[in-house]
Amino acid sequence: MDLSSNSQTVLASTNNAPFSNFGSWGSGSLIKFHPNAKFLSYSGMTYSAGGLTNSLDAYVPVEFIDSGSGSNGYKTNQVSTNVDSYKNLTPISSKYNSANKVISSSDLSVFDANALTLSGKLAFADNNSNTYNWDYSLDKLPTQTGFLPRTSGDNLSFNVIDSISNKAKFQINATYKPNQTNQPFTMWFVNQKQQNQLNQSAQTILTSDQMDKNGDNYQKNFTNDQRLVIKTNNKAKSGQYSGVVDWTLQSGI
Repeated sequence: MDLSSNSQTVLASTNNAPFSNFGSWGSGSLIKFHPNAKFLSYSGMTYSAGGLTNSLDAYVPVEFIDSGSGSNGYKTNQVSTNVDSYKNLTPISSKYNSANKVISSSDLSVFDANALTLSGKLAFADNNSNTYNWDYSLDKLPTQTGFLPRTSGDNLSFNVIDSISNKAKFQINATYKPNQTNQPFTMWFVNQKQQNQLNQSAQTILTSDQMDKNGDNYQKNFTNDQRLVIKTNNKAKSGQYSGVVDWTLQSGI
């Protein structure tokens, strides 16, 4: 069963599970869920084995292709009419499913759920590599250790697509890996509330509620003197240094 991108599929039964199986689906048989597809299943009030099958032992493998997606389980007597029928209901379980993994349908929601929705995409809209430069002569460095803005390179911007739920809850994490040992500066991400020194341990530098929302798109742009800065002083040893800042996206579901 292939749920293609942007497709909308409803499987509803008022007196049985959409898949009434004697056992789990065999090897190679699965539901493929592509980015931005929407799926809803309803088992009526008779079955509550997660909303898709009649038994947790009779599970269906579900593969999430190319992007992470959200699954919500519901306990309801409301018969669905479209994929958005339960958008105003509070789910009894919510889960984020990572991209390019096969998940058992019994793990998509909780046993008490008699309805299930799969929806959405969580991903960076722009995955291009960017270059950020700090080009300073020693006489331009401060006497006291301080933050220095970028002098050239690409704009620092984040563009995220999140269509998993109406209330986005994701975060952007950052790490910094230097290409040389004993670099005469430290890398920082500075915002109005906190200052984070970046290292090889992931740190949260931006959350969904700090970004500008337009539909399913979340964006934030910064000028050269904002956020990503280095910290040093005029005692730094001159030379050419480089490193890699890695941005990762994490769901808060």
